[in-house]
Amino acid sequence: MIRTAQLVRYDKLADSGRNRPLRVVVATDDGLEHEAVMKPAGWGELTVGSVTKELLSAGVGALVGLPLCEPFIVEADARLVGVIEDDLVRNGLMECAWPAFATSHAGKQWQNWSIGDQVTDGRRAAALAVLLFDAVADNADRGGATPNLLVKGDELRAIDHELCFSASQLIGVQPKPPWEHGGLEWMLTAEKKNVLMLSLAKTANLDFDPIRDAWAGLADAELDAILQLLPDSWGGASALAQAAIQRTKDVRDHIDACIVELKRVLS
Repeated sequence: MIRTAQLVRYDKLADSGRNRPLRVVVATDDGLEHEAVMKPAGWGELTVGSVTKELLSAGVGALVGLPLCEPFIVEADARLVGVIEDDLVRNGLMECAWPAFATSHAGKQWQNWSIGDQVTDGRRAAALAVLLFDAVADNADRGGATPNLLVKGDELRAIDHELCFSASQLIGVQPKPPWEHGGLEWMLTAEKKNVLMLSLAKTANLDFDPIRDAWAGLADAELDAILQLLPDSWGGASALAQAAIQRTKDVRDHIDACIVELKRVLS
């Protein structure tokens, strides 16, 4: 589901992102090298919880067909890290908790979603999949000037999910789950409104059936398998991970009601 890779080379810091992730090259077991964007726990404000949420989002997202960049769990040889010329980067990585989370770099042909972008007919199925995931995973980080969404023609790629599965919401601060009336009211009041929600609001006859079927078809075994991907060094986030997977199972069991609530806030 999520491949392990080895760090081959550090190139530079990413041009944007709240934590300036690292542009790197990683190698997978098949011998292929991949340009990637890497997020180690301990880098900037990234915590073990942050990278755990990224991994959980990648795992669940793959199962329900989200348009994502390929995720990797990246191991690094301390000797390679030790010869990075940039002092800030080298010293920072030496203090990080390995392995790191990374995703493949989409490529220069992809652009960030901008103010003028809209959900076209060709983008609609992917947009609905992303919007439903954001709604049920408590992702309030798909809005504002940097909505963590890449576009290329009719294609979308959702990126940066370190704020999904909020621990405070999972333990009961959120007054209602997303399958109850009012459970997605936060999407209407969020400071940075979801760009897909803004584009799809008031749209008639939205077809959630394909993504609904993907959620309804999730099996306990494949969701539990995501937990087995968590490295031992991320053990401090195990309670969060278990709660997030249980939330995902609950969403699956109430997916029709979740879609009803999402349609309500879109209306």
